[in-house]
Amino acid sequence: MLVTTSTGVGVAGSATFAATLAAAVKARGLGLERLRHHLARAECSVSVATLSSWQSGTALPTSPRSMATVAELERVLLLPPGALVQCVELDLADRRSLDQAAVVGSALMPAGLLDEVRAAWGHPPTVSVAAISVHDIILVGSGAQQTALSSRVMLRALTSGTDRVLVGFDVRASEGGVVVGTSHCTVSRQIHDHDVGTLVAELVFPHPLEAGELTLIEYALTHGPGPDSSRLERVVAGPLHELVLGVQFTDPAPATVALGYRPARTVADPPARTSTLETVHGAAQYVLLEPPDGVYGLYWPPSGRTGRGRDE
Repeated sequence: MLVTTSTGVGVAGSATFAATLAAAVKARGLGLERLRHHLARAECSVSVATLSSWQSGTALPTSPRSMATVAELERVLLLPPGALVQCVELDLADRRSLDQAAVVGSALMPAGLLDEVRAAWGHPPTVSVAAISVHDIILVGSGAQQTALSSRVMLRALTSGTDRVLVGFDVRASEGGVVVGTSHCTVSRQIHDHDVGTLVAELVFPHPLEAGELTLIEYALTHGPGPDSSRLERVVAGPLHELVLGVQFTDPAPATVALGYRPARTVADPPARTSTLETVHGAAQYVLLEPPDGVYGLYWPPSGRTGRGRDE
């Protein structure tokens, strides 16, 4: 899954995963060592210390391996499928905040991470650029694996001397990735916060911009063996003239792709599926002018449930 945003708002919530896990462990009457043993029999290796940190709320599972363990925990603890996984997703959303002060065309940012990166990399605390248009195209390869996300963003400088911008990606579903500048920007540095699954990169323009000057940049997030992919989301929180979301399948494509929307203030909630788009030649695209604040997404079946063969 990829989640991106154009500017920022805040999200708040409670540690539902820890509370749900602790209650389920108590109801099942299992100690953490017994719980670890049950998981090991299912080939889910995890330490007692890790289970304890999950139960106390001092850590959250974020890697694909950890999320597989959480799914097995649901079975061992006799919980409905998705009961714990959904709690993890809600907690992670609550730990993320969208900060308009420093990021344009970027991902949901973990609370605290942006301040650290901004301070370490010398970025000003005030808005220096604004997005005019955003085009996101995700490439979904064999077995519904996400292989790349390409973004084209038109920016307007709000202050003279602006020569860089931060972008970020939600990479919880993968082991990371690499950001590359493909047009009118270069990547000077990037950092991957493994705890919350966010990749942040600094893009540098060819020259400093004057106030009011426009620039069109293109960049991409690439993966090695990509994670399973079933969605592309972008958060809009501030004025934006044009939003384009697209998906291109290299394997047999689904017959349709769902379009979803939810208000930005409820980032953790499931999207409302508002309509469907037909895929044509293995691709679907959604274009919206002057989009209101909110989370926009394209959604398709996971691997093995495409619904039809390759388009001719």
